[in-house]
This record gives sequence, structure tokens and C-alpha cells, in this order.
Amino acid sequence: SMLLLKKKKYAALMVEEKDGQLVTTRETKGLDLVRRDWCTLSREAGSAVLDFILSGLPREELVSKVLEYLRSIADKIAANELGIEQYIITKGLTKAPSDYPDAKNQPHVQV
Repeated sequence: SMLLLKKKKYAALMVEEKDGQLVTTRETKGLDLVRRDWCTLSREAGSAVLDFILSGLPREELVSKVLEYLRSIADKIAANELGIEQYIITKGLTKAPSDYPDAKNQPHVQV
């Protein structure tokens, strides 16, 4: 299976032969779930939804499973069942804060 969003943004299942066995691995490039500036909750939810999409399930079953999964996440959020570490976003600076011309529009520079 392969999901093409646009140039340099895709996810695919790769099948390779290793030691006489076919091994399937997922490769993702450019998608938000592989970026480090998203919280763990977003990355994990995106990864789970992507697994559903690449699973090859019929469309109706796929949509049903994705909705069920996202509703369960929403319920956990509403019930405050997830730890604060699930919401943390880390961001680094590549230069001194004063060297950013638009620092006021970049929260990670302000902090």
C-alpha cells in the first residue's frame, strides 16, 4: 500500500526479503507524524490512523475503525486520562534569540 500526499510527503509499506522471509516495514517521509515539533499524542494518533489507512481494509470498515479510535482518544482527553508528557512539544533554537527577525511570531523564541 502507498499513500501519496504530495512531493516528498508519503507513506508506504515496503516488502523486503530477509533470510528467505518476506518482511513488511512502513516508511514515512515528510508527514507530520515523523516531525519532532508535534506532541507525542499527535504523533501516536497519526501513526495509528496511518496504520489503518495502509492496512488494506475496505473503505467502510477503515472509516469505522478510524472514527472508533479517534473517539477513544477524545474520550481519554476529556476524562483527563493522559499524562502531561503526551502534550509536550519540544522545539530548539538554531541561533541566538536576538538574531530572529520575527521572534515575536515564534513562541519558542519568546520562551
